Amino acid sequence: MASVNNNTSQQVYNIREDEDLLSSVASIACVLMQRGLWVAGYSDSGEVLTIHTYSYNNNKAVWELDLFEHLFANEGLFAAKDKVKAAFICSSRNMIVPAELYNEKEAMEWFRRIHLTESGDEIGAVDFGKEESKYLMAVPMGIPALVKIHFKQAAILPLPLYHFANPGAGQHLHCTLMPGQAIISLHYNRNLQWHHMIDYTSAEDVAYAIKHYFRENNIDAGAATIVCDAASGAEFDIIRELYRYFPALDTGDGSSINARWGGAVSLANQLLACV
Repeated sequence: MASVNNNTSQQVYNIREDEDLLSSVASIACVLMQRGLWVAGYSDSGEVLTIHTYSYNNNKAVWELDLFEHLFANEGLFAAKDKVKAAFICSSRNMIVPAELYNEKEAMEWFRRIHLTESGDEIGAVDFGKEESKYLMAVPMGIPALVKIHFKQAAILPLPLYHFANPGAGQHLHCTLMPGQAIISLHYNRNLQWHHMIDYTSAEDVAYAIKHYFRENNIDAGAATIVCDAASGAEFDIIRELYRYFPALDTGDGSSINARWGGAVSLANQLLACV
């Protein structure tokens, strides 16, 4: 991990050591997350060429607009802003409402009862058709505006939507490890049963949340398919620890997790498929 400045650290994955690698990037996806930014560059054929992950100190605000502005202006992959096809946002303040029950005014009222929101927050609702539901998410108002200013052609989507794009049959649990946050979604025969985000510091935190839900709902963990992706190589040790609890663990794109950046490459592959 390299220190960009006193507040921000960076991790980098490159498919190969090549000074011209950035010039080969044809499309880009990024993730805005709490205290961090994730950026992936792809070739014309969709191969993951590079992943850059930034995180900043806890003494800064959860969504520090000035730091996002700095990263947008200085990240080399963003030199050609028209290549950014999607900006995914990872917010712990979210809610899912079945489409047949959705009423915008009532949904916003319920959202504010469930989550702490401020006057400067923007609550957006996105359709995800396979579930026939609305996904609501809150972020500071300046975040979507900043994305629109810098990346005019990019779609703005909640990060967890990729969990819902192609769920497996049977009991299928998908976990994504972002820095300090885990996104967990469970489908049964491709129907969403559970969606949850937790803060974590260890693999035990993630395993407990999953096993507790399974136990409370009489689900056989041994019969469930459990897949896991990650933001960077920093989460590799957490994933390896999860094997103690879920020995058949794979990545969301079906590859085994035998390399430090395997979970991040899997995440990148699936995000591109959502764009």
